[in-house]
Amino acid sequence: MQHTRTRPSIRAPRALSAIRAGALALGLLGMSFIAVPAAAGDVGGAFTYQGLLRSGGLPFSGTVSVEATLYASEADGFPISGPLVFPAVEIVDGLLVLDLDFGLLAMNGDPRWVELKVNGETLAPRQAIRPAPYALYALNGNEGPQGEPGPAGEKGDKGDKGDKGDKGDQGLQGVQGAQGVPGAQGQPGPQGAQGPQGLPGPAGASPFTLVGLNAIYTQGNVSVGTSNASRRFNVRAMSDSSLLGYRNANDLERWNTRLEPDDALRFIYSPTDKAQLALYPTRVEVLDLSVKSGAVVDADSTTSDLFSIRTPVGTPRWRMALTGGDTNLSFINATNGAAELTLDQAGGQAIVRKLKIIGGSDIAEPFNVAAEGTEEVEPGMVVAIDPARVGELRVADKAFDRNVAGIVSGAGGVDVGMTLTQSGSVADGAHPVALTGRVWCWCDADANGPIEAGDLLTTSATRGHAMRCGDDARAHGATIGKAMSPLRSGRGLVLVLVNLQ
Repeated sequence: MQHTRTRPSIRAPRALSAIRAGALALGLLGMSFIAVPAAAGDVGGAFTYQGLLRSGGLPFSGTVSVEATLYASEADGFPISGPLVFPAVEIVDGLLVLDLDFGLLAMNGDPRWVELKVNGETLAPRQAIRPAPYALYALNGNEGPQGEPGPAGEKGDKGDKGDKGDKGDQGLQGVQGAQGVPGAQGQPGPQGAQGPQGLPGPAGASPFTLVGLNAIYTQGNVSVGTSNASRRFNVRAMSDSSLLGYRNANDLERWNTRLEPDDALRFIYSPTDKAQLALYPTRVEVLDLSVKSGAVVDADSTTSDLFSIRTPVGTPRWRMALTGGDTNLSFINATNGAAELTLDQAGGQAIVRKLKIIGGSDIAEPFNVAAEGTEEVEPGMVVAIDPARVGELRVADKAFDRNVAGIVSGAGGVDVGMTLTQSGSVADGAHPVALTGRVWCWCDADANGPIEAGDLLTTSATRGHAMRCGDDARAHGATIGKAMSPLRSGRGLVLVLVNLQ
């Protein structure tokens, strides 16, 4: 079937309709349909619509929205296809051009009309579709009968060899063949584990007697590393001076001995390789020495020295010796020969050249102190002599008390420096009371005014608390000491230099 593309043009006899776009009135005066080129056998249903749009008798230029709907009748009826919506169509000099495609099923050879809406207004009448679009339908008709086969063409050249195909699946395993001839014998395998020990054989001739797992030798002396058997057990040192090694139950060496070229026999702790004890022909050196109860230390037969403490290079620093007819024990400065500390056995006293105490700052005596009810005696409380109990004290509870005795030591983290006591006598007790030195004391600044450093302090009516004196006449005989820190109000601890007056 032969098809010739044509471009028919149809001029409308009159204005079809009037539309409005804002204040703009438009009239469609003419249109034409043009088939869209397509390849034979795949034509499609698209065609081009063209029309002339005027406004006020003049060609319109601008942008409008257009809807196109396909009908089977000139008026009324239901749409066959569409609407096709074109929201923004550019009009130049009145020319309206649309590409319409209602589909091949809609173009079956029956009459068809197109209805247009411009800016929402329907243009009338509908426009009939003319032959040009229906030429497309003819291209999609039924196929004709097959023609006669043409003559065979010449044989073409041999084509190139094709690519190698994929490897096929593995075939089934074949039947196992007959067993072959045995091969040559291989090399012997490694030796197996040792078997259990056999029964002991009969005892042979030996200078040792076996008792269970123990060997006993009673025939003479034993020598190791030497043919000299002058002693029961003789050991010759090795080239590194080693003699014996001592191992624990886990077979780890812990100690060893060495005989050095200077004839010093050293006992060495193996993990650190440090000599803890060295025996010299004229002295003994010990790295650390701890003498426990029951141990006896004898004086040297030629001197009174018990111990001599030297520097690592051998310079004497200290000696411990028996003095005073062997009844005193003295620690002597080896540099000047002076006894810095002597323990006098007969007098029951320690004699020192100088004494410095660094554990506390006051001198105290222990007293038993009476308190009321469940009251506990606390460090820092002011105490006074108890007339009802000889040698004992009570918590002070009245102002300007001439029986004031001191302050219980230990408040504020300051400990007693020295305690004077005689156990089992009236000069003993449970609470250390500072008689002189620096201690923290509980004070009441509201009892007699704010306390400043340098103020004399006395007892107050607040139990266990001191206060500012402020009255020299009443302070005589009732003064505890001087304040060394302020307390301007309320109750609290004040550092006091104890000086009873």
